[in-house]
Amino acid sequence: MSAESKSEMSAGNEPTRVFAIGSCRVHTPLKRALAAVPEMSYIGDPVFGFVHSAADIHQMLHVNDGIMRPPKELYSLLSIRNEKFQPDDESRKRRVIKHDVVVIEISSIRILKYGSCSLQINRLKEIVKERAGVRNEAVVTTSPRFAAVLALARSVSEGSDPVSVALRDFNDFEQSPDDFYDAARSILDRLPMPVLLVPHVNLTSTGNPIPQRQIIRDALERIAGESENIRFYDPTALVRDVGYGAAMADSAHYQEDFELAMGEQLAAEIRGLLNTQDMR
Repeated sequence: MSAESKSEMSAGNEPTRVFAIGSCRVHTPLKRALAAVPEMSYIGDPVFGFVHSAADIHQMLHVNDGIMRPPKELYSLLSIRNEKFQPDDESRKRRVIKHDVVVIEISSIRILKYGSCSLQINRLKEIVKERAGVRNEAVVTTSPRFAAVLALARSVSEGSDPVSVALRDFNDFEQSPDDFYDAARSILDRLPMPVLLVPHVNLTSTGNPIPQRQIIRDALERIAGESENIRFYDPTALVRDVGYGAAMADSAHYQEDFELAMGEQLAAEIRGLLNTQDMR
């Protein structure tokens, strides 16, 4: 659907505003699929890029609400992609709750904490790779549990600039199932609108589940079962039905041809969520 068509529609019935929080696995499919859906409009955050953990999402909401004012020097580590962003901009306050539906994907229980800041893991990896040199790229991107990333982060953090200090002093840990549930639950407590919860695909190329992703799946399904305002959708079954190789470019990214199918499925889940609200 063209932008002009959606504009014409908005003159009458406003399309449902769908605000996405998460990784490329929700943003790109929704953006592609909802472009052809008259009754829905995809919206991403103009300041924050992709986020992965519950801590990342809390940080995003804190910044949107004006509760948190991170130093500009650390924007590159926090997935704040707009260097001109002003934390005191009153127009951003409570921005998220202005939308009709929020789709939230949480894909990691790993937390990288520096003071009050949650460092976005892919931004950290990119900075580490740049500082360490491309010769270390394979080590950085493939080592289990990011052990090599963490070691390299410490080794390339000489200096007193804010990014070097953060790379040297951040804490790395995984949330327990109870801690993750509490952190995810408290995100939902901040949002008054209907929410669609989406975990990471819990499947390897050999067909095995991933324990850390199972923790996320179990907690989000539990949270959705506790509220009529929340719906849960696990993309794992669709990936399994299509075939891992046809759906996944690698363990973290969808194949381009699969993105649209995933977006259409997410749109169907949003409709189901809204229909449930209408029947209440």
